[in-house]
Amino acid sequence: MLLFRTEPSLFVSPLSEPQEIDFKAAEQEMERLKKSNQIIKSKSVIHDVRLMIHVESPLKVSQNVFVFGSVAEGSQAVTNAFLEFPYIPSSLKVTAHASYINNYGAPRIIDASALLPFIVVAKPCPPVKEAEIKIMIDINKKPLLLNELFPDMFMDGTSSYSGGALGIEYYSGHSVTIMPSKTAQRYRIQSDQLSALWLVVSELVRRLQHKFRKEPDNSKLICSFTSPLPLPEYFKIIEDHFTGCSKETSH
Repeated sequence: MLLFRTEPSLFVSPLSEPQEIDFKAAEQEMERLKKSNQIIKSKSVIHDVRLMIHVESPLKVSQNVFVFGSVAEGSQAVTNAFLEFPYIPSSLKVTAHASYINNYGAPRIIDASALLPFIVVAKPCPPVKEAEIKIMIDINKKPLLLNELFPDMFMDGTSSYSGGALGIEYYSGHSVTIMPSKTAQRYRIQSDQLSALWLVVSELVRRLQHKFRKEPDNSKLICSFTSPLPLPEYFKIIEDHFTGCSKETSH
């Protein structure tokens, strides 16, 4: 079994005052983390095991290669997952690749993947009412309250105001606000940086799919994006990237 310990505190400022903790939400989040921590588990003895762990930069694990002579049920490998640099990662996905020799002497390779907790890369912050870039996600269900979808972001009581919005700040310093509509079946996600939107949008859709996975009417959740694509901002990010690369090469 492979266990991940997360270290979001690398870029978290200490709280100035004690905060009340929602223990029920914390317990629910802990159960979710326990499920995501169990990546590989052996039910029988296998030999010559080589386990490799991969995450996308700037995420990093404290140990990415494990070698075992043999692995039996109950064996485990433990590694810490954290942000090496305060940038926004493209994905929270962690992949484990294992090669081994089975009981019949035949080589085998297996892969497994999971998602790291969102709090590894972001923390709650006060939401903002206006931002330069906005994306609307329409759904075919009644919008859920954000404290139901993101209990891990409401544990300190600082991320929401009376309108039900959620503020999220990456450890890069970029912030994103999610606002559920009061009159329509949609969410508005906004930020001053286009690059900050992707991970939050992906996490919102994933959590909505999880919440609506067992609907009584068995109707499938549909998420749609009908607004114009923010192509000027997208092309500017690409241009800035290549400009930065050119400057580094010239030096």
